[in-house]
Amino acid sequence: MTQPLIDRLPEIASEIDAASHLLLCLDFDGTLAPIVPDPADARMSAETRAVLDQLTSRSAVTAAVISGRSARDLQMRVGLNAILAGNHGLEIIEGNAIWRHPAAARWQPVLHEICGELVARAGQIPGALVEDKGLTASFHYRNAASADVPLISEILNTVVAPHDDCFFLREGRKVFEILPKVQWDKGSAVLRILERLHKTQSGEIAVCYIGDDTTDECAFHRLPGAITVRVGWNQPTAARFRVAGDAEVTEFLNWISTSTNLVRQR
Repeated sequence: MTQPLIDRLPEIASEIDAASHLLLCLDFDGTLAPIVPDPADARMSAETRAVLDQLTSRSAVTAAVISGRSARDLQMRVGLNAILAGNHGLEIIEGNAIWRHPAAARWQPVLHEICGELVARAGQIPGALVEDKGLTASFHYRNAASADVPLISEILNTVVAPHDDCFFLREGRKVFEILPKVQWDKGSAVLRILERLHKTQSGEIAVCYIGDDTTDECAFHRLPGAITVRVGWNQPTAARFRVAGDAEVTEFLNWISTSTNLVRQR
């Protein structure tokens, strides 16, 4: 049963302090930054940026931001010493190295054509926004009229259907996502990051993953022994703990920085 995070802090502190290193994985929108009407306007608060900067400067912490945004987009918004896993983990920037899922990269030109056709067909629908993120795409309808959503869905299905050997549609919060048909998700990205981290770190690595989206559930399922935190109370989750919103995420990060011996002393 998922527990309120605030009730389990001593337990979490014990798990972190028993390790020699902490891998801290965070979604961006709805976790590090509040959800906003226009995705281009999403920003971390000054307090969130400050504590994340503090955490990424600690030798005992490796931070990874894992998001549906492209990795380049995350570079502009995060700008800290963190691993950046964009497009739901299909691309990972770690230092000067960039990894991209080979099949998703191969289908990128096809996705670009799909996005062009969507813009041509749906560009006149007020509030509709097509976002080509390279390896995935999003059709945002948060600002569109409810009456236009069935038309948006129809257009999407019509345009994507001829390419259903490569891509599939998934509905999120006020967004339709176009994703490559590959066996990879945010959880896969975390396991890849963790595997590489084990090559440079001796001893036990504690893993904490915080996210607010259904796509983060893949990571929760793949990390059964980790400190997994779902942001928001409304949806079912495989996470061990919950917080109400992004403000509580920032409070929790501050707590990690000041109240866990592993992080505070190193």
